[in-house]
Amino acid sequence: MNRNKISQLSWPRKTLYGLILYGLLSVSVGAVLDASNSTLKTAPFPEQYDAPVVQVYAARTWGKKGMLAVHSWIVTKRRGATSYNRYEIVGWKLRWSSSALRSSRWGAYDQANWFGNEATLLVDHRGEGVEAMIDKIETAIINYPYKEQYQLWPGPNSNTFIAYLGLAVPELSLDLPSTAVGKDYRPFRNLLGRSASGTGFQISLLGLASLSIGYEEGIEVSLLGMNLEWDVFDWAVELPGLGRVGNRP
Repeated sequence: MNRNKISQLSWPRKTLYGLILYGLLSVSVGAVLDASNSTLKTAPFPEQYDAPVVQVYAARTWGKKGMLAVHSWIVTKRRGATSYNRYEIVGWKLRWSSSALRSSRWGAYDQANWFGNEATLLVDHRGEGVEAMIDKIETAIINYPYKEQYQLWPGPNSNTFIAYLGLAVPELSLDLPSTAVGKDYRPFRNLLGRSASGTGFQISLLGLASLSIGYEEGIEVSLLGMNLEWDVFDWAVELPGLGRVGNRP
């Protein structure tokens, strides 16, 4: 397309073509950055690492649900601790308990996974300032309002829980993937508020339809739990079911 033809285009078309071009550029540049930063990030063995650690993981769920969605959880280790504390929401726990919150010990010797599906490390904070972050995380876990509820879709579920922690503790700099179905769940009384990372805003109708704009999230549109996200500053896009395409955190 030559300059004359471009100049004849309407501004809406110019804007659309510009967004498509930038999206393709994002994926291309992000893929190069991802290839150059492919070092596997894992949790340090607690006996060998004295400093405090906070990490967030996500892995494909088990069964056919795994084609579209992930399960996410958070682990924390205080200074000098010899194991991690792992926190997550699991719906089947409500069969014998009044709370879906599960806390367990994790030594980091086994690779992080969920029902055999390898996990992706989303957040990794270590050292100075992390001890105070753990204090805020533990308080947010206590105050999580949906411990006695679980609904696979549209929420509240395991991803709703982690999104809540990200909102309560902005220092996490959390950006859950597009496959974290349930992360956009909001009750009717709270349709508008900050995005899960705390770096932007979100409007959401029970997670069935939502729009998020923020530094960490970029621009994200969700319909019926299917998310399309454009990470403007991370050179990546996230697609429904497929997840992240381009540079990874």
